[in-house]
Amino acid sequence: MTDTIFQIDAVIGLDFMKLVREVRIDVDKKMIVFPSELTPLPSSGRNMFLDMGRRPIIEISYCGDFLPILFDTGNAASCFQFPFYKRYQNSVDSVGVKSRVNLGGFGGVNSYDIIKIPSAPLKIGDRSFEMGDIAVFTSIDAGLGHEYGNFGMDLITLFSEVIINLHDLFIEAK
Repeated sequence: MTDTIFQIDAVIGLDFMKLVREVRIDVDKKMIVFPSELTPLPSSGRNMFLDMGRRPIIEISYCGDFLPILFDTGNAASCFQFPFYKRYQNSVDSVGVKSRVNLGGFGGVNSYDIIKIPSAPLKIGDRSFEMGDIAVFTSIDAGLGHEYGNFGMDLITLFSEVIINLHDLFIEAK
């Protein structure tokens, strides 16, 4: 079987991604590929799990610590949640700038205190990278869960290609 190219307008949800088992996002070519042959598990091993079978959680390394991060490709901007702030409060407070953001959804619009940090050195699998100008929520009421953050499309666009493999549960950035 070979890969076939189709052009479609669609929202690709987790249930579909689990059925196709792997999604390759080629940022440079602006393509999403559902390969006929799966990518082998990288030497760095698994770095993703499905929380309650429904939410993809990826392991991101920050300062040598592995942190569970909600991976939400429907989210445009990544952020760190309160557990991150609580754990790294001294360093966040020393380099960050306090601000306030309004976030809205089905439940309405709420305002939250954040601290913007200029840069966060991170690692996913064997790949080191930096995320700049990232929000850190400083109160527990802003969080969706116990994860250290919520990363979205701005994570993906840092790389030329991202492989999301839901069969062997890994994400690989190239």
